[in-house]
Amino acid sequence: MRKYNNGFLFTFTFLAICLLATGVSAQEKESEESSQSASAPMATPEKATPSDDASDDVEQETKLLTIGSDAPALDVEHWIHDGEGQFGQVTEFETGKVYVVEFWATWCGPCIASMPHIVELQKKYADQGVQIVSVSSEPIATIDKFFKREVPGMRVPREEVDEEGDEEEGDEEDKTRPVTYEELTSSYCLTTDPDRSTSDDYMKAAGQNGIPCAFIVGKDSKIEWIGHPMRMDNVLEAVVNDSWDREAFGKEFIEEQLGGKVYYEVVSLLRKQETENALAKINHYLETGTHEASISRMQRLKIQLLLGEDSMRDEAKTYVLELLDAEPSDATLANSVGWSVYRMAESPDFDDDDFLNAVLDRVNKAANALDNTRQESFKPYLLDTAAHLHNALGNVALAIETQKQAIELVEDERGRVRLQKFLDELTAEPEEDSDANAELETQTEDAE
Repeated sequence: MRKYNNGFLFTFTFLAICLLATGVSAQEKESEESSQSASAPMATPEKATPSDDASDDVEQETKLLTIGSDAPALDVEHWIHDGEGQFGQVTEFETGKVYVVEFWATWCGPCIASMPHIVELQKKYADQGVQIVSVSSEPIATIDKFFKREVPGMRVPREEVDEEGDEEEGDEEDKTRPVTYEELTSSYCLTTDPDRSTSDDYMKAAGQNGIPCAFIVGKDSKIEWIGHPMRMDNVLEAVVNDSWDREAFGKEFIEEQLGGKVYYEVVSLLRKQETENALAKINHYLETGTHEASISRMQRLKIQLLLGEDSMRDEAKTYVLELLDAEPSDATLANSVGWSVYRMAESPDFDDDDFLNAVLDRVNKAANALDNTRQESFKPYLLDTAAHLHNALGNVALAIETQKQAIELVEDERGRVRLQKFLDELTAEPEEDSDANAELETQTEDAE
């Protein structure tokens, strides 16, 4: 098994833990989205229901802004665009109207990429009582500078025509001009609030840590939906048409919110190296949590935490094997746990081939259990994890053989590219020592 120098165990463990939110294996990198929630100490997901009373209970206990909550009043400092005069500035929400409060920044690529779509939605629903308010927290000078940028690939006909009126002369660029972001965003309410009060009232209060993020405020001034603005089309249409089921959406969303808040509090404790408190919080959520994705993430987090502490290494190994034995045919669990163990096998002071072999055995069993099932397409990614474990054990030939099997089975091209990359690493010729070669050449010349 590979060995590394000592000296950065805590740093490695903490970084590995923080990366868990974005997925850990080749398959998870393709399909898993990071949770974007913060942390609350007393989250009790089993009490969270989407009914009005239950939503009130959740807010009182966790201080979460969530589905069914009253939308906070807007206190935005700079209203830059007003939809070309269509909309007024908003503080309190008007009953019977629908609002989208969306958070963005000039440095956020996905935010900028969402702008043309937001324009389309505002134009589509402008006469149906929908107002989109886009809120940054940057200085207005930063917004002004951003406005001068041109929208890639977007051009409009020039207003001025050549005096000769000769449309045949000149190329297409002569007849059109680029569109700036100032022009693009003029059809909806683009604003900025440098004191971050609006962001605090919405993003922080709802435990949302990534932008762009949109909040749909319904006709009764309550939060209907929270998510990425590129995914709100169907929801917005349903809210406008009074067919949106806020209760059904709220149930799962609130569970996810509460799981996310516990996760980020654990990360906060780990930053302060309060390992025991972090572990206690993880265990509490594993006993009480109801959101499956959050439970899975907490399990991986616990494994990383235990494996990263010398005093907890034996407990970690026991927990890993018990977890895998409890659900031997759970391919997702085996893949996540197997990959977490592989990552830690590369860390300093980790030297237990028997444990790695035990995990590898369970990963292989989970992979074989997928044969002739509807989840068989997941098998290549379990084999990829197995190949990494073989390599960590120093079994390069077996790693190559297993990775080749994975590539033969994978169906999608992106997955094949990812798996091929590791195979290329395994089969690459070792780099020659250029200094040694130079010295040998010098000795040869001297001998001549």
